[in-house]
Amino acid sequence: MTGLAAPCVGAVFGKVWVTVYASHQGAVVKSQRVVMTRSQGNPYKLSLPPGSYVISAPQSYLPARTVSVRAQATTTADFSPHCK
Repeated sequence: MTGLAAPCVGAVFGKVWVTVYASHQGAVVKSQRVVMTRSQGNPYKLSLPPGSYVISAPQSYLPARTVSVRAQATTTADFSPHCK
């Protein structure tokens, strides 16, 4: 599971962060804190076994997404808001 993540705030590089969460059956199973160093967002990577997950990044103010992770495949969900 990969993608870009950025918070929906003014860019203060290195001081602003967003956390990406992967939930399965209502429970958070993985998360990663992403520190903002690029305006379009910074990459994240969550290693997940095959299955259906809800991926969210609340600080981006974008809706969560349901994704299907498959064996030996890369699934992508970006959370790069276009806000000011």
